[in-house]
Amino acid sequence: MREKILMALTTALFTVLTVAVVLEYSKSIDALIAELVRPYSSSAWSYVSRLSDLSASAATLAAVSAAECLRRKRGALNTILLLLASFMVSQALIIALKVLIAVPRPTHTSGSVFKAYSYPSGHSTRAAVIAYYLFRRYKLLRPASAVFVLLTCFSRMAVGAHWFTDVVGGVLLGVLTSSLTEYTYFSFMRKQFSTNGA
Repeated sequence: MREKILMALTTALFTVLTVAVVLEYSKSIDALIAELVRPYSSSAWSYVSRLSDLSASAATLAAVSAAECLRRKRGALNTILLLLASFMVSQALIIALKVLIAVPRPTHTSGSVFKAYSYPSGHSTRAAVIAYYLFRRYKLLRPASAVFVLLTCFSRMAVGAHWFTDVVGGVLLGVLTSSLTEYTYFSFMRKQFSTNGA
């Protein structure tokens, strides 16, 4: 039940936010928050951003997978499969949405889709996907997971790579992808189990 509520809530919020971005209703709040963040801008924030780069995120996935294997606890394989699936699905959605919505970054850049367009933030999405599973699996890491996501979001704005709505959209997309993948996977497994047991 909680999973369904989470999926419904994140779907609604992400849909409303995306529509607002497409219709450019979010420009004023983005500009306002960009001004508030500007005094704290520093090249040091780029080091925080790198923690959720594609390569760093892949390394984190490998580390979490290794930790799950070493724990040898029930559900370890499920966690690994779900984390990998959520990561791949979210990456595909990031690319598709960046191309379709095509929001220019605060600081003009050219090149690939990842460099040219900003909505949603890939770094924030990846941070949310990883944090979702750490939050669900490791109670002691819940505060650290939340701080990791918040720092990632702020760092992306501080280095001028994203608007406020980009990072919020990224977090919502990460949570939505993870919760939907988890719900779909376990629904399928329950169905398979009931079919085999019949």
